Amino acid sequence: MSDFLEVVLDFGGDILKFGGDAVLVLWRASEAQLPQTISLVLQCCQQIQKKHGSRDTHLGQKLHLKIGISAGQMTILSAGDRYHQQYFVCSNALDEVMKAQNLAVKSEVIVSPTCWELCEQEQIQTRLFGRKRVLQVGGRVGL
Repeated sequence: MSDFLEVVLDFGGDILKFGGDAVLVLWRASEAQLPQTISLVLQCCQQIQKKHGSRDTHLGQKLHLKIGISAGQMTILSAGDRYHQQYFVCSNALDEVMKAQNLAVKSEVIVSPTCWELCEQEQIQTRLFGRKRVLQVGGRVGL
């Protein structure tokens, strides 16, 4: 897992939460920077899926990453004293990223509707899949 986290850090992501089988990563950006930042995040996801998308466990099973991406404003609240701090993240983007990740199947990157609206669509390869336009990320297909 440390290899995966190193890629995230190399692309400028901040790890907000790491626990169990999920990692929540934040890229800070102004509203004007969102399209370029989303492109950077997609590049990061492409590299993660290429290098770490599938792993064999010591039990002989294969694990596959599922990645969800969203974008938007968020509020981070902190509570505590100088010895212990708790952070609370509030955002529609957080709800959307969880939904996107839940829609993903093994080795997919799913982009939330809000993220798609905000990204540099003309710079991102898409194709028709059935009757839907889908996003192609590193040979993988996502909504």
